[in-house]
Amino acid sequence: MKVPRASLTLPGLLRASLLLLAAALLFVPAALRTGIYLKVEVAAGLATLLSVLFVRPSRSPALNLAVAGLLAGDILNTRRYLLPDFPGPQMTIMAAAYLLYTLAAAYLLLRAYYDSGPRERTETGALLGLSVCFAFLQLKYVFVPASALYRFPYFLNVLVTLHTMAESLVLALAVLLGMRARSRYWFYLLNGFTLLPLASFAFGYDIAADKGVPFSEYGWVLGLLSLLAAQTYAQGEGPHFASWSSVRVRLVWFVSSVSASLLLLLYLMQDLVAKDAFRLTSSLFFVLYGAWLIANLIAFRVSEDINALLEGLEGPGPAGGVGFRLVVSEAELFAERLKAAYATIKLQSQLAALAEVSAQVAHDIRSPLAALDSALRDVPQLPDEKRLLIRGAAGRIRDIAEDLLEKNGGRRRPEPCRLAELIRTVVAEKQAQFRGRGGVAIVFSAGRDQDGLLAAAVPADLGRVLSNLINNGVEALRGGGTVTVSLSAEGEEAVVAVGDTGRGIPPEVLASLGRRGKTYGKEGGSGLGLYHAMTTVESWGGRLSMDSEQGKGTTVTLRLTRVQAPPSAAAGPGKRTGKCGARAVLLDDDALVRLNWGVSARSAGVELATYENGEELLSGSSELPADTAFYIDSELGGGESGVEVAAKLREKGFSDITMATGSGPENFASLPWLKVAGKEPPWESAG
Repeated sequence: MKVPRASLTLPGLLRASLLLLAAALLFVPAALRTGIYLKVEVAAGLATLLSVLFVRPSRSPALNLAVAGLLAGDILNTRRYLLPDFPGPQMTIMAAAYLLYTLAAAYLLLRAYYDSGPRERTETGALLGLSVCFAFLQLKYVFVPASALYRFPYFLNVLVTLHTMAESLVLALAVLLGMRARSRYWFYLLNGFTLLPLASFAFGYDIAADKGVPFSEYGWVLGLLSLLAAQTYAQGEGPHFASWSSVRVRLVWFVSSVSASLLLLLYLMQDLVAKDAFRLTSSLFFVLYGAWLIANLIAFRVSEDINALLEGLEGPGPAGGVGFRLVVSEAELFAERLKAAYATIKLQSQLAALAEVSAQVAHDIRSPLAALDSALRDVPQLPDEKRLLIRGAAGRIRDIAEDLLEKNGGRRRPEPCRLAELIRTVVAEKQAQFRGRGGVAIVFSAGRDQDGLLAAAVPADLGRVLSNLINNGVEALRGGGTVTVSLSAEGEEAVVAVGDTGRGIPPEVLASLGRRGKTYGKEGGSGLGLYHAMTTVESWGGRLSMDSEQGKGTTVTLRLTRVQAPPSAAAGPGKRTGKCGARAVLLDDDALVRLNWGVSARSAGVELATYENGEELLSGSSELPADTAFYIDSELGGGESGVEVAAKLREKGFSDITMATGSGPENFASLPWLKVAGKEPPWESAG
């Protein structure tokens, strides 16, 4: 998997600098730590305040107040360290500044807690339990001993008490929300709000009990640096916290709980022999924080992989690959599989949309084609050659429409097909097409008794098959020759043979022709023509065979199942429906179709009424005779269904109802009372 190369950015350099600074502070000599740490605290607080105010303006005034309170308190605390005679009023102001920080932070985290989504009772109970537990420890081991030692004024006692309560709530909220943080901004922000109360407790206990708790001041510096690091990430949009049932929360909860249980067990065992047990307790807070942080880092990295995978599915990159870094191998494998599946689904949806459009085009294109065919019959002055070319082009367009319908609505069913009439049309088209190729003759051979021969086929597909076979025959001719199409009957089969006088095909090659991709003697041939012809004929229950002799030519024979002429065809072509003087009704929203049918009906002497919408037709149907022939388009304007109109006509007692549509008959198989025909008028000119 290709991993994108990391880019060097200013926020990245700032994060690296903060990490190096945090590491360097560990090596400061013990005698200099307090002074240096205090200066770093002020600098970090000032940088964080400037960042939330100007560089990345915070949308939460509570965060601005919290950072401002922190900075003011740290400035006064640094002054208290530098000036041994620290005035009492300034001590009160410093306590008020820290109280402002804790109250603003508590409000900020409470808003985030209630906006973070559904919560469980376990989470609410844990919040209350952590708040009460930490408040008890603060009051018992920090506030009460410090008050007895320094005898704070009443107002200062009130400020410190409120600060202790608020700080306990901040710690509890930061611990729980930190387990659910999804963005790095919130992860570092909550890490800072976790470290600051812990360091405050350790520092206060150190002053009250003089126990020398290690790294208390360093923890406060790390908390401020973490708040500053959070500002190097954008707050972002979308959910900032994972749900309680997510893998992120479950994992960190499990690891933290196990680690805390083991550490508490070790503490209880040590408590039996330790002289200074609570010193271990205050240090234990940092150990527990370390376990919580490690569990959080692991869970956050795993959940970040999963979130990046889900959010990056539509991003750039080939199917089967991902465009972002994943460090968990299972997530990487899952990403590759899911990316490939998503690409497949996306492609299928695009193909489905394209199929829907092509089906609609195929349906709509048949109306102007029917009008074109009708117009061609009434242009006697047009030369036969041009008439054939135009008719052939229209036939090709019709074939394309039929193909689109077939691909999007299933294979068309074979129907009784007049072979002689169809073959003559194809041969005439090919004669006109190859008229300029000298020495090439294309002829049709059939007896008069074969004019009524019918076979089961799809006319458009059979015409395309014959067209391709004639093309192959012409390609096989060298220096001229003849391609002959013959029609005969053998028992229950109709036999159509396409033969040429070309060079022939070697026996070893002939045996492989008809397979997909196999071709011979045709430069640039794809080998699909014969394959398509064979599979098409076989789908109708017929057979295709080839015979060839080198130097004499090749013959391709189609054997189709003969069928009897249906009663509607006995009167000859063009007399399927309607007689002179008959009454008919057309319902179609296409004005061109109505015009075409009207011209054809007047020429044939048929009384035709046309309607644009079903409401008009149904309102006037009560005046029509029961034997009226109705022709209805299946898809009318405004989303109106022709099938529904036909059903209402049937309820009124009419029975001669035909769907005049571009859709195949299989789409109406559930309505046996409904006839199905094309968009062409069902009668021909009387002349």
